Amino acid sequence: MTKVLIFGGNSFVGREVVVKLLDLGHKVITFNRTGPRDNFSHENLNTVRGDILNPDDLRKLENLEFDVIVDNVSVNEKMIENIISALRHRVNLKYVFTSSSAIYHLVRDLKENDFTESDVDVFTKYEKNPMFQDREWDYIQGKADCERALIESDFQYKLIVRPNVIVGKNDPLKRTNYFFERVFDSKGVLLPDVGENTYHLVYASNLVNFYMDLILNYIKTSELVVNYSQDEVLTNKKFISYLDDNFKKKTEIYKINKELFIERGIALPPFGKWGKYELDLTLLKTIEDKSRIIPVSQWMKDLTEEFLLKKEPSYAKQFRSLESDIISKELRAE
Repeated sequence: MTKVLIFGGNSFVGREVVVKLLDLGHKVITFNRTGPRDNFSHENLNTVRGDILNPDDLRKLENLEFDVIVDNVSVNEKMIENIISALRHRVNLKYVFTSSSAIYHLVRDLKENDFTESDVDVFTKYEKNPMFQDREWDYIQGKADCERALIESDFQYKLIVRPNVIVGKNDPLKRTNYFFERVFDSKGVLLPDVGENTYHLVYASNLVNFYMDLILNYIKTSELVVNYSQDEVLTNKKFISYLDDNFKKKTEIYKINKELFIERGIALPPFGKWGKYELDLTLLKTIEDKSRIIPVSQWMKDLTEEFLLKKEPSYAKQFRSLESDIISKELRAE
C-alpha cells in the first residue's frame, strides 16, 4: 500500500487522482484550503485543511506518514519552497510536481514550435515577453521557478510533468464547452487564426493514468522532466470538425482579427490563441503505457455526452450575443 500526500485534490485532475488511488487500495492525504468537498469521504482518505503559504499550516503534516507527494497547486517559488522547507527532513520522499508547458513561452521569441524539455533553462531569468499580461507572465515564470526550487531540493525522487492545456469531465473552466455551445447553437464560430494554429491537448484521465505510473513506481526513475500531452495534433478547425461529426452539423467559421476580440471585450477561444504550440513528445513516448491512452476521438464523444447532459456554460458564454451580432452584421464565412 502506497501512502500519498496530494496538495489540492478537491477538483478536476487532483480529485480524479485521489479517487483512483483510493479505488486501488492506497491511502491518501489531501492538503487544501477548503477541506472536504461534496461530502466526499473514504476510510483511507485524510483531508488536512491548510494554506501552503502559511508555514504553521504545513506543520500539521509533521506526524503524518506518506511516501509520495503530488503537488498540483504550487505556481510560484514561495509556495513550493514552503513545502520543501516543511518536509526538509524527509528527503527519501518522491515529489511529483505538476508544472506546465506554458514555461516554453519564456523562449517564445527564440523558438516558434515543437518544444523539447531542454529548450528552457529554469535557472535563467528570462526577459518578459510583451505579448503577455503581467499576471500571465508571473504564472509562466512562477512555474519555472518552482521547477528550479524542486531540482535544487534534497528530495531523492524529483519528477516534473509539463502538461499542455488539460481538458476533461468536471473541468472547472469548461474550456471545451466554449466550442460545444457555439457549434450546438449553429450560429457560427469566430476564430482569430481561422482555426489553423496547431496544438496538443491533454485529456485529464490520460494524465491521471500517467500519474498513477509515476506514483506507484511503474516508471522507475529518480529524476524526470517530461512534456505531457496526447500525440494527435489539433487545430480549432479540426476540433470543430469532431463536434460537427458528433452533432451532425456543419459549422460556419468566421475569420476575425485577435485585436477585434480585445477591442470588443470578448474572451478569446481557449486553444491556439498564442500561435502554434506543439510539444516534442519523444521522451514521453518511451515511458508512457500506450495501451491505456484514451484516443481523442473517444474523449471527444465522452465530453459531448457530458455537455448534452449538463449544458454547463463555458467561461465565455456571456459573450455569445456580442459574437452573434458581429457574425450577422459584419462578417462572411470562410
